[in-house]
Amino acid sequence: MKLAVDGRQIAKTMERYGLVAKTKAQFLARYLGEGVDQGWRADTAVAWNGKPVEPALLVRRPRVGRHSVYFVPAHRTLTLAEGYPPTFQQFRPETPFVVRQFSEELRQLLIDGLGEDLIFPQSKRLKGKVREKINDAIFHNGKLRDDASGVQRQLRLSFDEGPGLSYMTWTAGQREFIPLLIGLYYLLPAGGYAKRKDTNWVVIEEPEMGLHPKAILALMLLVLDLLSRGYRVVLSTHSPLVLEIVWGIGLLQKRSRTRWQPVLKMFGIDGVTKASAKGEVEMAEAALQKQYRVHYMDYDSQSARVTARDISDLDPSSSDPLVAGWGGLTGISGDLGKVIADEHR
Repeated sequence: MKLAVDGRQIAKTMERYGLVAKTKAQFLARYLGEGVDQGWRADTAVAWNGKPVEPALLVRRPRVGRHSVYFVPAHRTLTLAEGYPPTFQQFRPETPFVVRQFSEELRQLLIDGLGEDLIFPQSKRLKGKVREKINDAIFHNGKLRDDASGVQRQLRLSFDEGPGLSYMTWTAGQREFIPLLIGLYYLLPAGGYAKRKDTNWVVIEEPEMGLHPKAILALMLLVLDLLSRGYRVVLSTHSPLVLEIVWGIGLLQKRSRTRWQPVLKMFGIDGVTKASAKGEVEMAEAALQKQYRVHYMDYDSQSARVTARDISDLDPSSSDPLVAGWGGLTGISGDLGKVIADEHR
């Protein structure tokens, strides 16, 4: 999808960092990563809005422009493996373009500054209740700082007055969430701006990785914030909880008089008013006005092909097992429960 939308900008970015591609094969190897490019076969056809996407056309000198798709890759922990985001050129040849670019974007954001060396919490970033949920689920009153006091800049997480903890000592959830959070800082700018003007799409791969359910709820609040600001968001997920949130909002939308309160209650935010939590209320009201689609990628082992199925109804009573079982995310646990129930009759 990013290639379809930002193909020429991608080619320009690769050229700027020295990844010159003179052929279609070279372009795909640099974009998808060495080895993965073999997946684009002679009979592969990709279309976007009815128009074919042809990598061979992108190797020509592209027009200058900004990327419209902000991509948060599943490999985001690679961007902090050494304690600080590597440059675009520091990654190995098999590293996909989206990982290189995400790391470079994080690095530039940190170097340019986020207003202060304290990255989390910042009183002027994120909505108050959202920030509280993230703190409770991820940081536990810890403070994330950009530490430039040593020979090499590092992100450190400190508690009380103790020494800052380096990346290797963070929990799995913190390692997954922190690069995602910094990336979302770019998309959720401070200073009264709703969104980045040139960015229209946000793609987040597997947002749930390493996260406790409480942290997934906090992350999904950030997703609703993105939607309320006018971004179109694409998530790839294996988490039933992510689909539960989409399902719950869908049910609330079907009620003619649903207001914002139950949306926030889904995330454990209760007892607030429009006066005390104006931003959160506006975010919840916007969530009820958005459209949500859910697709399941159905792999057929016989043909070795994947077919996309629209299961947006998410109806547990559907006669279609893929819809009722949410593409297998709840169906498997239901099957396990049936086995246990049968044994205890």
